[in-house]
Amino acid sequence: MPYSSALGKDWIKEKVRQTGGIATVLDVGAGSGTYAALLRDVVLPDAHFTAIEIWEPYVEQFNLLKLYDKVIVGNVLEVLPIEEPYDLAIFGDVLEHMTAADAIWAVERFAWEHAIISIPVMPYPQGEYAGNTFEEHISTWTARDVRNVWGDLIKDEIVLPYNETAEAIGVFWMEQK
Repeated sequence: MPYSSALGKDWIKEKVRQTGGIATVLDVGAGSGTYAALLRDVVLPDAHFTAIEIWEPYVEQFNLLKLYDKVIVGNVLEVLPIEEPYDLAIFGDVLEHMTAADAIWAVERFAWEHAIISIPVMPYPQGEYAGNTFEEHISTWTARDVRNVWGDLIKDEIVLPYNETAEAIGVFWMEQK
């Protein structure tokens, strides 16, 4: 769905606030614009926000042109990175919509100083939504999977429970320096 879980958003906001010095933001899979709405006005009022969104109808439906300075409509696996390097890249609730190999490549193809990955870390089946087949969940990740792939880059993380027995959302703060 184009909406993002509320789990981990306060943690993300605080991590970005503590980091400071973020002038350029890339939001991969902007959907409804959750991360621009979360960070722009309060935490990063002067930052330049770029969105990549694969589903063109979301641009108008969610007023993405008002939330972002630049909106690129296209598949993150195919679009050219326009403004590199980014101070912050956000991969929020998007990597599960592609194969694991494509997800790894999507994160690693951009130059960024800091990155956020927010992802379901449990089986979370999801099909198309309102005609958008890109909303289907293609891969399932665990927190261990994320750590195995990007462990050296992960500087902090929080895994939030769905209930007493299952983890739901993993949020990972990564740095390349």
